Formats: sequence, C-alpha cells, structure tokens
Amino acid sequence: FVVLAAGCWSRTSPRFHRWLSEHRHFGPAIAAWNKNRAVPRSGKIAASAMLTLSFAALFALYGNRYLVLILPAALIALAVMLWVWSLPDA
Repeated sequence: FVVLAAGCWSRTSPRFHRWLSEHRHFGPAIAAWNKNRAVPRSGKIAASAMLTLSFAALFALYGNRYLVLILPAALIALAVMLWVWSLPDA
C-alpha cells in the first residue's frame, strides 16, 4: 500500500512523495521497490496476514450462503499472496 501511495503521489505532489520516500519507516521499502522491485519480508508477512484476516472475516460474515462470491475472493487472495511472495526480499 505504501509503494502504491508513493507511486500516486510522485505524479501529483512531489513534496509529499519526497516526505514519504525520506520517512524512516516507509522510505526503505519504497527505495527497495524502486531499485529492485523487492518487498521486505515483514511486508510480505503483513500482506499475507491482512489477506488471511480479510478472507476469514468475509467467510465468518457470509459462510456458506454466498459460496459463489467467496470462492473467487479466495482465489484472488491466493493469487495476490503468491505474487507477493514471488518478489525478491528487500
């Protein structure tokens, strides 16, 4: 999400992009993405955890009633996780 925000802000607000790129927590992740398209392992773990929690909440709310909608959501979440984990570690 931070990398996406940096990409969007680079076109609209150079000042905010510079602030985000120089931030002590977010800056290294943005620099790693810009240099090697790499994601820190902690970012991969956080992304996987959030996808898992989101899917668990979706399943807890709707259960078997909307299995037709939940199955594509599970496949999309799995595809995103596989893509994130296929990127090099920063």
